[in-house]
Amino acid sequence: MTDPKVTLELDRPQGGSLDALMTLPAGEVRAYAVLAHCAPETVEVIAETLNQAGIAVLAFEIGPAGAVADVVLAAYHLRANYESPELLIGHSLGGVAVLSASHLVPGISAVVTINASAGEIPPPRTALLVMHAPTDQQVGIQNAGSLFVAARHPKSFLALDGADHLLTESADAAYAATMLAAWATRYLRVPARGLPSAQPDGSLTQRRTS
Repeated sequence: MTDPKVTLELDRPQGGSLDALMTLPAGEVRAYAVLAHCAPETVEVIAETLNQAGIAVLAFEIGPAGAVADVVLAAYHLRANYESPELLIGHSLGGVAVLSASHLVPGISAVVTINASAGEIPPPRTALLVMHAPTDQQVGIQNAGSLFVAARHPKSFLALDGADHLLTESADAAYAATMLAAWATRYLRVPARGLPSAQPDGSLTQRRTS
């Protein structure tokens, strides 16, 4: 039986290593995600919720330096050992990193930012979900507005009402995770079990697994 949680040390090309945690769904893996976070207490909630949706998660704590390179490193680890990730998720500084990395990693279908600053980074060429707490005291809500306006469709915005920057309240983390998972599954290449998938000619077929 495959261990649902695997601790990894990914070797950085410039030296040193990146500590990461891989969490796997109990059943079929529909897709892989990279989660660059800044709040370890929220990782388990987000990863578990995504796992329940069939999404395997490779998570690591973002640092102030080399953040984009670490996202790319994690993505290419998945690409080499499992499958290319389809989803990039970044919280706070991690949001800035995944926006940049989305231009460097092939095969990304969707990007999610949580309480991230806008900066000067061009928006991703994928679906984008901007999640932000209106009362965030560290990164103002205007950053979410800038990210959303600059992005092309498909794009979505979700206000994390009442939450703080780090989503320290478990209820806030659970809400964000549930909404994130529901949104992300729409953009995965493998549909949920039993759901119809679109064919090139526009017809629908029912996907079944035994």
